[in-house]
Amino acid sequence: MLNAIRAGWILLAWICAGLAVVAATSSMMQITACELGYPDDGIMPGEECEESVARTYGPPIVAVLAIPALLCLLPAAFPERLLAGLVSGTLAVGAFGTLFASAPLSVFGYFVPAAVLAVGLALWHAWLPDTRVSLS
Repeated sequence: MLNAIRAGWILLAWICAGLAVVAATSSMMQITACELGYPDDGIMPGEECEESVARTYGPPIVAVLAIPALLCLLPAAFPERLLAGLVSGTLAVGAFGTLFASAPLSVFGYFVPAAVLAVGLALWHAWLPDTRVSLS
C-alpha cells in the first residue's frame, strides 16, 4: 500500500509540473486586472497585458513554479506521515493563501487542485497502519 502512496505523490508531482506550465504560459490578464483598462501591479493594458507570466517575470518565476512539484517528490522519496502532512499543508496554504495575493504570487492559485489532492494523499497515508508497529 505504501508503494501506491509513493506512486500517488509521483503522479501529483507530474500534475504540479503540468500546472506550472499552464501557469507560466497564461497571460498576465489571468492574474491581474489589466484588461479593465488601467495599470495593475505595473502591468499596462494592451500588449503587455497579453504577455505570458513567464515572459513578464522571467526565469525566477519559472523556478518558483517548480517548487510544488519538487515538494511532492519528498514524500515519494521519504514516505513519512509527518513529511506528507507538512508538504500537503504547505501546498494548501500556498495555493489557497495566494488567491488573495497580488501578482506574481497569485499565480499559485493554479495549484489549488494539487493542494486538494495532496491533502487527500496525506490523509490516506495517515489512515494506513504503521508498518513498524505491524512488524513487531
